[in-house]
Amino acid sequence: MTAASPPTIELDVATFLGTGTLGTIRIGDSMNLLRETLPPAVDDGIDLPPGSAIWAYGTLELHFVDDRLALIWCDRLPDLRRSTTVDNIRVDPWIICEDKSRTLAEMLPEFAHQGWTLRLADPSHRYSLTVHIIDSGVELHFEESPTANDDAPPSWPEFELVAFALRSPSEPPG
Repeated sequence: MTAASPPTIELDVATFLGTGTLGTIRIGDSMNLLRETLPPAVDDGIDLPPGSAIWAYGTLELHFVDDRLALIWCDRLPDLRRSTTVDNIRVDPWIICEDKSRTLAEMLPEFAHQGWTLRLADPSHRYSLTVHIIDSGVELHFEESPTANDDAPPSWPEFELVAFALRSPSEPPG
């Protein structure tokens, strides 16, 4: 008899962005429920108050407040592709986790193809922009490229995707 393989988190990036669903994981789920159903996470080593925790699966993080899932966060997107075989996570990276960074201008046609309704957060920030996918509640975080010309005014269509997140409505934006 062979040992059962450990459970794995399945992250289909396109599905997550469009629906806000991550398999059976939902914002508001209790820490105890997810502890019973998810594979062990990497300990983040951060000292947090009781009832709070950050569980890491590669670059995907589950943040808990008051023993409830309050935030699903993912940054270091090029590393997400490399998470496909480690850290108890299997990733279908779609277009955002390719080897090169993707700009907002490059991604907008694909978002339109998916039929997603978007809302730009206050675009007056000089070096960053948040795009909300209305259909799912997911936030896409874009920043000015590290190679941008400091003398030129920032151009948000050329900002690069650096992170995505889904948060509890009671969790303040980060």
